[in-house]
Amino acid sequence: MRHHHALAYYRQAFGDSLAQFYAGYTAGGGPEKIMDVPDSIVVLSSSRDHATVLYPTPLPLQEIWRAAPYTVDDLDRIQGRWLIVHTTRVAEKPAAP
Repeated sequence: MRHHHALAYYRQAFGDSLAQFYAGYTAGGGPEKIMDVPDSIVVLSSSRDHATVLYPTPLPLQEIWRAAPYTVDDLDRIQGRWLIVHTTRVAEKPAAP
């Protein structure tokens, strides 16, 4: 997959720096597209333009990247769309509010 195609794909859900990172990985011969939609999420915090959510890390990411079992995403509302701007993988499930 060419870098600009991968970047356009990832910009649908991620802020610029994460989209660039994932596009570089995919265009560089990484496995299939990395995006996976969780079955459910827990909202840890939210405001009008920012939210922090928690969900189990998809098994392919745990297996391929040895990612921790939980993912915490920070999302910002940018031009009316929610985009993931920061992702953290954590070993322990944080307490929900």
